[in-house]
Amino acid sequence: MNEYKQQHIEKRNAVIDCLSQAEQFFSAYGYEAKAKVAAAQKNNVENGEFCISVVGEFSAGKSTFLNALMGKRILPSFTKETTATINFLRHKDKSESGEAGKVYYKDEHNEVIQSADKDVIEKFVSTESNIEVVEKISHLDLYLDSPFLSDNVTLVDTPGLNGIAEGHREITEEQIEKSSAGIFLFDANQPGKLTDFEFILALRKRLRNLIFVLNKIDVIHSEEGESVESVVKKLKSNYKLVCGEGASIPEIWPISAYNALCARDPENTGTKKENDKLVKLEESSRMKAFEDRLWRFLANGEKTRAMLVTPIEMLEDLLKEVKDSLNAEKNALSGAVDSSEIEEQMLNIENSITELEAQKKANTVGIKEELRRCEKEFSDAVKSGAEQCKALFERKIDNFTDLDDIAPEKIVRGIKTEMEKIIGTAYEDYCNDVRGIQFKYAVEITEKLNEDLDSELNVQIDNKLELPEISVGLERMEKEELALKSKIEELRREAEEGELAFSKVLENQAKIERLENELIAKKEKREYYEQSSLTFTPDARVHTMQKKRRREGFHPFKPYEYVQESVIDDSDRKEYLANRQVILDKHEKEIFELEKKLQSMPADNIKAAETIAKQKNRRLAEIQEELRRMQEKNNAEIKRKNAIQFKRQKNSLNEYIDRVTADYIKESRKDFRDKRDKQIGLILEIIENSIRDKLERKKQELELLRKKQNQAVEEKNLRLTEIDTQFSILNKLMGKALDTESMIKSDEVDVIREDKI
Repeated sequence: MNEYKQQHIEKRNAVIDCLSQAEQFFSAYGYEAKAKVAAAQKNNVENGEFCISVVGEFSAGKSTFLNALMGKRILPSFTKETTATINFLRHKDKSESGEAGKVYYKDEHNEVIQSADKDVIEKFVSTESNIEVVEKISHLDLYLDSPFLSDNVTLVDTPGLNGIAEGHREITEEQIEKSSAGIFLFDANQPGKLTDFEFILALRKRLRNLIFVLNKIDVIHSEEGESVESVVKKLKSNYKLVCGEGASIPEIWPISAYNALCARDPENTGTKKENDKLVKLEESSRMKAFEDRLWRFLANGEKTRAMLVTPIEMLEDLLKEVKDSLNAEKNALSGAVDSSEIEEQMLNIENSITELEAQKKANTVGIKEELRRCEKEFSDAVKSGAEQCKALFERKIDNFTDLDDIAPEKIVRGIKTEMEKIIGTAYEDYCNDVRGIQFKYAVEITEKLNEDLDSELNVQIDNKLELPEISVGLERMEKEELALKSKIEELRREAEEGELAFSKVLENQAKIERLENELIAKKEKREYYEQSSLTFTPDARVHTMQKKRRREGFHPFKPYEYVQESVIDDSDRKEYLANRQVILDKHEKEIFELEKKLQSMPADNIKAAETIAKQKNRRLAEIQEELRRMQEKNNAEIKRKNAIQFKRQKNSLNEYIDRVTADYIKESRKDFRDKRDKQIGLILEIIENSIRDKLERKKQELELLRKKQNQAVEEKNLRLTEIDTQFSILNKLMGKALDTESMIKSDEVDVIREDKI
């Protein structure tokens, strides 16, 4: 555990122990009212929370930084900016029923979540969730198993500035203002963007508990001559450019959250070699030095000092009251005060009534004068804040360059937020002054008065913004343009039809030419075949053959003889000529078919079709040019009229700012006076009751003393013994309270150092 955190816990436990013993003493001896006060103070100290808010651009590595503080990878790291809500990271012991978290909706209902894995968290915090996170969810509580979060430590994960939703910037500012410490995380790759410094400038007007942390020093490009010192110097230089010469900048602590997380995560431990590597990673991260600085501020800061010292001082007052009362009683019982003195004191009481009445009147006058001063300071603060608010929004309006820049709802919401903040801060300062006045005049703070002081002013004004309507004759222009566009569409169709008709004519002509060429080719082919085929006609073949015939005459031994005869064979010639004719007939048929197709083709006028198509395209181009000239003329007219309307709307915005800031001043004063009159009545009533109670208590005390004087000796002795016992306990309690107070005050109050640049 960090030594500064340990020291704080020891101090806190000492305070709790003092209050606990005092509560037991008060309860044991019948001081019930004082016992309740001690118990309430003890409860406040026990539940006192260290709230640490972390803010910065998405790329600065907030999830890794938060995980490094907690010592292990608990929070998932998203691959892109998704966070849309503020998330409170608390120790798991804070969970009421062991749940992993709780979602708080803007309609004031809540929902328990049983698992805190990435998908579940993303569902309730992501801008890309399907449940309208920005519009519906207020914040998320996560209960985590981390030693860092023990002893009432809460880490607040705020939306990244570059992904921050509308309205969440103000919520983030308010949360940091309430926190024990605010940590602004810079990325060493981009040490200080304009959005960073704009946010910081707005924030530092109201608080001084902001620490700068330069993260990702492990990725600094040393090979390019960069170093931690040079990046810190660059951050200061960027800050100076925005904030100006002589501005002061908080302490800057360079760290590597990634190295620290790697070194601390239990999953990474192993062999001695691996553990030695983790030690070096921890040293290179510089995280330990930063945490020591953070805890030194948390443990010894002004808020923590007040949280511990105030209940001890109040306890000392309670113990002193009891001691004084016991002293008076002891003096009476032991005869230190005789009857004549009691009678004299009774007489003095009567005289005191007149003096107390005079004191009441004097206090009343004094309080009224003090409240008038407070009222003037409240009024001046609201007026001054309103002037600043007015100047701020007038500058914004001056920077507008066209109508698109004007967002009336944003301006109305911005002025409302800023003025409510100004009025709220001024009234809070007033309430603190009233509490100071009460203590000055020894007036106790009653629950009723405290409740009234804690309630905010309810300033209601009609802050509706109505800008002059933009009238540039768009309806007429659109009508004229629409007529031309319709004509263009009609001509485009006609031109397309003309082009299509011309294309068909060309296509038809191409077909005719193809058929004519094919016909010529067919005829040439037939003629060529007809001529050439004759050349190859086979001749008739003549050949001789022996033929047996009867001899003339009588030849009994050789009645037959063989003679040679010539035979003509023209079968091949006939077959060839027959085949030739078939082929010629085929050619004739094909030629006939082609001639028939040519006769059926329509005779189109190509020139006429081309002329018609060109005329339609030319007409289309003319109308398109006419539309272009009309649009140029209309755009120029729109630009001129927009400039006039823009000027009128800027004037209306400035008039609205004048009116609404004046209304806020007027209504805040009115509501303030109503509350002030009520508070004066309550304070005066408290004064009167206080004085009356003092008189009654004094009378009762003296009456008690008179009775005590008349008590039996034995009873007096018993009471004296009891008083001595109480004295003994009181002295020990008083000594312990003084020692505890001394221990707390022994450490110097710590503040965040600021350097001039």
